[in-house]
Amino acid sequence: MLGLPTSTSFRMFPQADTVPDYPTTIAHSFVLIIIICIPNFISWDRYIDGRAALGRLLHPLTRGASPLTEFSVMFARIWLTAAWANLAAAQFMAEDNPLSFYVKLSCVLFIL
Repeated sequence: MLGLPTSTSFRMFPQADTVPDYPTTIAHSFVLIIIICIPNFISWDRYIDGRAALGRLLHPLTRGASPLTEFSVMFARIWLTAAWANLAAAQFMAEDNPLSFYVKLSCVLFIL
């Protein structure tokens, strides 16, 4: 619909044929675990008052918002985190460059 390639690794639940020998069960398990932790991330975001970079930008919008709005915003952040971590892992599996992997994975701290 948007003209994006369907074989991209920037997905919340990546496909098995994106990268040869890519452990999709681990990637899917990681995503399900962080989806379950959304209430924990919301309470953590309330407690530390949005200390991460993206949390600081979104905190004025979610400060007085309803719980459903807070959950929706946090779900979008979780989707972005999962897609970014899966992209980093798939690129590491394809290129075997540990420095690039750690740099990409550290960007998760910006999102959460």
